[in-house]
Amino acid sequence: MSSRSTWLGKIARLFVRFGPLLKPHRRRLALSACFMLAFIATDLVAPWPVQGVIDGVLLGRRSRGFMFWLGGLLPSDRMDLLAVCCLAVVIVTALRGLFSYSERILAESVGQKVVSDLRVAIFARLQRLSLTFHSQRRTGDLMVRLTGDVTMLREILVPMVLDFSTQALVIIGMLAFMAMMDLTLTLIAVSTLPLLLVATARYGGLIRQASREQRRKEGKVATVANEALASVAMIQAYSREQEVAARFSRQSFKSLSAGLRSLRLEESLGRIVDMTIAVGSCLVLWVGARRSLAGGMSPGELVVILTYLRGLYKPTRDLVRIGAKASKAAVCGERILEILDSGDEVREAPDAIPAPPLSGEIAFEGVTFGYQENRAVLHDLSFRIDPGERVGLVGPSGSGKSTILALLLRLYDPQAGRILVDGLDIRRFRLESYRRQIAIVLQEPFLFGDSVGENIRCGRPEATREEILAAARAAGAQQFLEALPEGYDSILGERGTSLSRGQQQRVSLARAVLRQAPVMVFDEPTTGLDPQMEGEVRKTLAQLARGRTCIWIAHNLSQILDCERVIVIREGRVVETGPPAKLLTGVGPFQRLFSEAKE
Repeated sequence: MSSRSTWLGKIARLFVRFGPLLKPHRRRLALSACFMLAFIATDLVAPWPVQGVIDGVLLGRRSRGFMFWLGGLLPSDRMDLLAVCCLAVVIVTALRGLFSYSERILAESVGQKVVSDLRVAIFARLQRLSLTFHSQRRTGDLMVRLTGDVTMLREILVPMVLDFSTQALVIIGMLAFMAMMDLTLTLIAVSTLPLLLVATARYGGLIRQASREQRRKEGKVATVANEALASVAMIQAYSREQEVAARFSRQSFKSLSAGLRSLRLEESLGRIVDMTIAVGSCLVLWVGARRSLAGGMSPGELVVILTYLRGLYKPTRDLVRIGAKASKAAVCGERILEILDSGDEVREAPDAIPAPPLSGEIAFEGVTFGYQENRAVLHDLSFRIDPGERVGLVGPSGSGKSTILALLLRLYDPQAGRILVDGLDIRRFRLESYRRQIAIVLQEPFLFGDSVGENIRCGRPEATREEILAAARAAGAQQFLEALPEGYDSILGERGTSLSRGQQQRVSLARAVLRQAPVMVFDEPTTGLDPQMEGEVRKTLAQLARGRTCIWIAHNLSQILDCERVIVIREGRVVETGPPAKLLTGVGPFQRLFSEAKE
């Protein structure tokens, strides 16, 4: 009982959280409910013309019940009555179809719009969540939640509610009509319903457990597929196709097994429902036929009751299926709420202000940070960079250089200390207004599968076409971009694979040029380039850095010799700082790093 109440509580929680998405569609939902009520009315009326034919036309008897109430409106001639009853069958069937179609189309259209709105909201939420959240989640699993789980949740919010309401009202209406016709047969019919409730309660929990496991397995399948497709070049280079395919096959088989278990449980519940219904129908048919032979009811009335009985058990069976579907949808809803309820580790303060135009003065004061608790990467780190200064950030791998840049961009917040820009704690700024004043050029020039122009415009979305062309010229990308089949409108392959590595970096540089930011961040921007292309990119970067605060990370220390100052980081601490030429004349950490790099 507690398990069932918990499940109902979860369903209620989903309605509380996602119900507001239905508010913009109130009129459509109200109209759909009207069509639903009209469909129920025609469904209840449907058996009565058959009774008129059996009792009035074939047996020449006066019908009881609904046909008796219409007795004064029906013709007395048998052939005329037959014609009226046959026409009524056609009209009722046509109206049922029209009402059902209208109700379904309206409900589904609302459901599709709700799914679209919810998917957009979840995607936007994923974009805002911290890198810590994403580092703890598998991309494939997030994709399953964004697609399949959202679609399944739709079943709870719209169609399932209307289906449940329809079937419940049909059951109530049929029971009312049956009770008016014959209370004894009605009690016999409903005597099997407690068995259905027990079966539903027993199997509902098992179905929910199986559904939860199935969704988890599907997330793993998507993760394996995403990782394999993202690294297909490496897989082929190392001839690992068979091993990766076998890994995918194992995960797919686990997902298949979980899905089949869920299906077996649903079908087992369906068979129990069918057998229970068959027993109830057998009892009603036995007692009803004997009473009809004894003259206690007309054959037409028996046919109506049996029709209602069949109609009664069908919505009952549908309610059971709706319950099973609700179990699956509840699991999907829980997985979606895990995303929506995940806390923001990087949050804007309630009184955050738009970042003013920055001059680029940067200061780290006693900054301590670690990606995991009790495992600090930076230890009480302090340094200062003057506006317009070009600084090289150097140190062994794992010393914390990229972490410093992530903190500067406020992708994370330090556990202790503070980061100041122009004398203000960056936590006082609104994130977007602050980040828009920092341009980055990374080791991997990530490009989108969009046009070249849109990839460059990513640096400043409001930029004009002329500004995009000027940025491409400044980055030395104009010549090869204009040579593309459709120029700046050419669509790039996924991650920019239709361009060479050097061309990708040029487009990335154009993006940084277009941003016109006072702070520039270069994180290994020439890695993987041939010497000629590296020289051209370095020349472009030097021009780009003029008059701006520039932070350059490079393992090739010769690349930062033109910087005005270097900051040497080791194990998350500043161990040396000064002009590179001066540091090379000594015997400190920078000189040793430079000597080791030359060897």
